[in-house]
Amino acid sequence: MSEASSKPASMRHILALATTIFGGLTLAVTTTLVTITVLTNRATTQVAAASEGIRAAEELDDTLLAYNREHFLYARSGSREHLQAARQYEIELHDWLGRAHRYAETAEEEQVLSRTETKVNAFIQRQNERSQGTGPRAFADYVAASTEVDDIRVDTVALSRINLEQGRDAQQTANRLTGIAKVLGIVLAAVVPLTVLSLLLLIRRQIYFPFLFLRETLIRYTAGEKQVRAPASGPQELREIALLFNDMADKLAQQRQMQLGFLAAVAHDLRNPLTALKTSVALVSRGGRKLSDEQLGKQCALIKRQVDRLERMVGDFLDVSLIDGGRLELRTEVCDLCEIVRNVAELYNCGSQHPIRLSLPESPLRACCDTTRMEQVLGNLINNAMKYSAEGASVEVSLEAHHGEAIFSVTDRGLGIAPEDQKRLFEPFARVGESQRRTPGLGLGLSVVKRLAEAHHGRVELESVPGVGSTFRVRIPAGVEPLQLAADVEKSRQHAH
Repeated sequence: MSEASSKPASMRHILALATTIFGGLTLAVTTTLVTITVLTNRATTQVAAASEGIRAAEELDDTLLAYNREHFLYARSGSREHLQAARQYEIELHDWLGRAHRYAETAEEEQVLSRTETKVNAFIQRQNERSQGTGPRAFADYVAASTEVDDIRVDTVALSRINLEQGRDAQQTANRLTGIAKVLGIVLAAVVPLTVLSLLLLIRRQIYFPFLFLRETLIRYTAGEKQVRAPASGPQELREIALLFNDMADKLAQQRQMQLGFLAAVAHDLRNPLTALKTSVALVSRGGRKLSDEQLGKQCALIKRQVDRLERMVGDFLDVSLIDGGRLELRTEVCDLCEIVRNVAELYNCGSQHPIRLSLPESPLRACCDTTRMEQVLGNLINNAMKYSAEGASVEVSLEAHHGEAIFSVTDRGLGIAPEDQKRLFEPFARVGESQRRTPGLGLGLSVVKRLAEAHHGRVELESVPGVGSTFRVRIPAGVEPLQLAADVEKSRQHAH
């Protein structure tokens, strides 16, 4: 079996299939019901139209007889009342002809109705001409008019017959559609529940049960069963979630082992300065032979170095916790970056085996920053450069302005960093290459440098060649107003958290 054929169906495909089936069934049912309703409504309308057509033909017939009678009475008596009644019936004749036209639905009916209308109009015109004469009308005229009426009534009877046939056909159609609707209702009453039940069973087996298994696994894992893993079953998405969970659980287990190893490394790194402090204190405070001033000075210098080392380690821990917790506050002010570089260089030049060579601009380079934090950034970089440089090698520190940025550069002639290790170098607790074997430390300094630079809307760049040395560059905006930078830093910090 090919890989494509054995690939599990995705939840999207299952739900799409269920939705398509249910939607198709619903569409078919709706379309059928709408079609039957429209056809039934049309048949009902045809029945009503046929009934109105029959009524219009009958009323036309009765009105025509009444119209002829009133004209005859007027001719016999000369009474204006009969003439007015005849004219009223004339209006009604036109009204019923108009109604008959509105309800005519076939060409045959229109043809008969047009012929009837022509005859009625001609009859009315002749009657009006006869009423214009003086003296009573002869009975023979009435008989002639009655003959014309009988001829018109032949057409009205034909109209009634046509409408009666149309009404009978429409009623039969409505009855058939009603029967179909009843049968369809019975079928749908059985098919729809079965279809819905089948879809629910499909979703229950393909999605719900695997979801329950995954939920149970998560509950057991959160309850403390760290070795439990989720079964890769069900649709593709749930399988992927299960695999991601299993991968996460494996990584957490590995991370826990790394944390234990990290704690062991921290304990080891803390033990070294503490041991040195303990030894120095024991030498200084022991009774018996007193130490010479030179020996006492060496021991005090050793104690100071170890205390400084412990202070840096604890400070890095505190800085990382502040940054990760979003509680880092920058006290920004406009300052001279050249002065910051000189102060840090002077601090690290005292008693160092690595001379610092400065390259600064002739005029002050001002920027808005937290002076203490920028001294910390520069100090960490210079301290690292000294630690990883050969004995007696100098460290180059420069400051320059370029396109609205202030650029600090610290260059050493040390171990260098391999390209594959440079990406991990700024991660917390990351110590790579030869540095983790040759130089003690927790690997927090560069992580703090990167985050402090980013807090100043800056960035850190690295150029390094193994065996030749490394150059770290910190770029921050220059010439920014204090309030603007403080607001931007606060906004950036809130957005990040």
